[in-house]
Amino acid sequence: MARGGLLPPAALGALSGLVVVVLLQSNTQERLFNTLQPGVLTRTAETVRAEVTQAGTSNVQAKVEAPSPAVVAPPSVTAPTAVAPVAPVPVPEAAPKAEVKDTSGLTPSSDEERRVLDVVKKRAGVYKDKDAHPEFASVVLLTAANYAYFSIYNNWRCNAERHGLDWAVIANDDKAFEELGPDRGLLAIGEKVSGMNGWGSAKLDSVGRNKMFMVLTIMRIADLGVVFTDADNMFLGDPFAQGVHLGDLIRSGKYDYVYQEELAKAPAKDHVVPGDGGNTGFFYATPRNNKKMISFFTDVVAEVDRQREDAFRRFGERLGADQPIFWQVMQKLRSTGGKVGPGSFRCVHLCSSTATCEASQEDTMRYCSMDPFMHPTGWETPPEERVTYHANYAANMDKIAKLQKAGVWDAWSEQSKGCKGSAEGEVAKVAVTTIDDAPTKDMEPVLQCLRLTSPQITTLKYPSDAEAHFEELRKVLSEWFDYAAKKFMADMKNPYHCGEGYCGPWIENRWIKRFLGGWENRSAGTRLSDIFGPFIPIFMTYVDLWVANVFEYENMIEALRKAVRPDVAYITVVQHDTGLVSSREKIIKIMKEIPNVLVLSAGGYGHVPIPLFKQPEELLGKRFFKAMDKRELLTSYMGSDHNAPQDMRKKMIKTVNEEAEKLGVKVHTGFGSADEWHKVAGNSKVSLCPRGYGRTAFHLFEILQLGLIPVHVYLDIPWVPYSDLYESIGFSTDVKGLPGLMKKINGMDLKDLERMEEKIRSLRSSHFTDEGLLNQISLFMKNGGSDLRCQKVPSTMNG
Repeated sequence: MARGGLLPPAALGALSGLVVVVLLQSNTQERLFNTLQPGVLTRTAETVRAEVTQAGTSNVQAKVEAPSPAVVAPPSVTAPTAVAPVAPVPVPEAAPKAEVKDTSGLTPSSDEERRVLDVVKKRAGVYKDKDAHPEFASVVLLTAANYAYFSIYNNWRCNAERHGLDWAVIANDDKAFEELGPDRGLLAIGEKVSGMNGWGSAKLDSVGRNKMFMVLTIMRIADLGVVFTDADNMFLGDPFAQGVHLGDLIRSGKYDYVYQEELAKAPAKDHVVPGDGGNTGFFYATPRNNKKMISFFTDVVAEVDRQREDAFRRFGERLGADQPIFWQVMQKLRSTGGKVGPGSFRCVHLCSSTATCEASQEDTMRYCSMDPFMHPTGWETPPEERVTYHANYAANMDKIAKLQKAGVWDAWSEQSKGCKGSAEGEVAKVAVTTIDDAPTKDMEPVLQCLRLTSPQITTLKYPSDAEAHFEELRKVLSEWFDYAAKKFMADMKNPYHCGEGYCGPWIENRWIKRFLGGWENRSAGTRLSDIFGPFIPIFMTYVDLWVANVFEYENMIEALRKAVRPDVAYITVVQHDTGLVSSREKIIKIMKEIPNVLVLSAGGYGHVPIPLFKQPEELLGKRFFKAMDKRELLTSYMGSDHNAPQDMRKKMIKTVNEEAEKLGVKVHTGFGSADEWHKVAGNSKVSLCPRGYGRTAFHLFEILQLGLIPVHVYLDIPWVPYSDLYESIGFSTDVKGLPGLMKKINGMDLKDLERMEEKIRSLRSSHFTDEGLLNQISLFMKNGGSDLRCQKVPSTMNG
């Protein structure tokens, strides 16, 4: 018998009134807390209702009465720690946030809620053949996705289709909603979140908040139970079939809440479920047995909001992951001792143990965990009896690698834009073939980019032998690919070059590891275009090779020049200040000789500016961070006064000090230790980031990683990645423009500067880290909404 056993036919009716929800890019599945702190939650359902604004307003203003929230940590952390008191961070206008409404009644009170109800009713039934499964008449399968995660959603979707399931989708951004359409998509009621976002980011926490609020909304307005699953939780089998533990637990009709244990590996045979923590990326919750579940989830959402607003006041970011907060609320309920707790419950009863107190059925929440062997969480070696597999303990694109390793990827074909083996896939395949016959249409975004520099390029086509040509190119460059690593390992036992006190890996190395590694570990049927779009990628450790042997570097460039085809689009990542030229006079014309090689340039000479960074800087913490109105310096610069052409940095320092004296403001320039730099930066309204030998400097993205506002000072042209976005988070000027810019900043409303810093912090993980950049590159290659922008290659190598 399968784990969980079979239930008699008489039990089948218990499934009526169920909604299945799937979430893509949830923050919840990534955070593991084995020890939870009771006493954090102080607000009851009555308190929440008393503080909630009336319909038509957008915010819940929560009073901060509880102790400091637990620090959110990655899965390696086993227990939250208390946040020490810090000076309050100035609070700009609160971001729009969906209100937590009264839980009584089933009538939608807004157009948003009415649209939710319409879609939920249409998709109710879990299966496409709703007549064949009447016990699921009130079930809807709902996934949440933003557009950046559609590859994962599509793979989940294809697995769900194989089992005849039906679903709707919470769209976390407008583009996802546009792709899904109004009959399947539900635009998230809450903050819209785009892009791939990693652990610890406020955006990812907003995704988790959206999830909990949407589950609450469905239970409240539709009186439906909810099975919620992240979209990286793949259905190898039918999770609702008889004999599958999740389905059997729901059929029993005993439980208000069923959850997935958070276990990094297979538990011991004598494992006892503690019931004090789990994964909120895969659970079942229902108000059908007890309406107090609606009140309980109201308390959860209110506590998420309270902790996020408290974090914003303290640190300038709305941090607060739903998973640890949910289990803090549950722990509060578990420790009431029979008194009224969250959701107005008094007791909880875990299926594997006795109740925490004696109370009526109405006052007791009954809950149970899923069998971990049927429903594992991210185990490196998945069990044979698995029915679902959750790819947690990995972030963003690393999830795909984990799903590939577990054998649950490869259901969706990016080439045919359909599920493999489906009629839809075959129809889409014909359509793609037709498009491929008109390559100028396919290549138009690439052509537009390259023509900014080389208008003579008239036609590019995607090669019919793309994979073979790519391997041919790798073979041509193979003698130089690991040349530097071998030399460095022999000389200094490190495979990368060292510079600026850092010894790698650098962005070129990370690009190779992520994308070449992804190709070499691809699943069956994956095409080169599935990963790189219309481009043939070129992988080379340019700077490492240049440092190891400049003559071999020149030889490599010459081999590359001969190997590329004139009518094919290529893409590569280069860190050197002068791009592919790398200051070698012998190859100074290389960009003109191979104009169809699109260069993503960190140093300042290419088609697309990308961030230049080395080791990451942590977000500036309470030790050095000052509220904007407490900062004493208008601007500052801690660094060398040379390393830039035409003595630009010396001129900048002289200009800044002279203008500060005229304005009667304080500035600071000079040298210092890392702590002294952090202290000065945290005491400055903006930080000067002058270019170096190349058109940018590491300092620019160090300041952004700290969560502070940069002023990029340039010579000939600015070199800032995400140029459209940068206008809202930083300033750019040449030295002549500094006096005017200083006057402007000095006259700005402090709230405007605070809002800029808030936005910088919200973008940190998605744009200002190496993982965020690699995700942006992936989106750029596939024309999928990246914030990277093409521009004309500068007229000189380094200005």
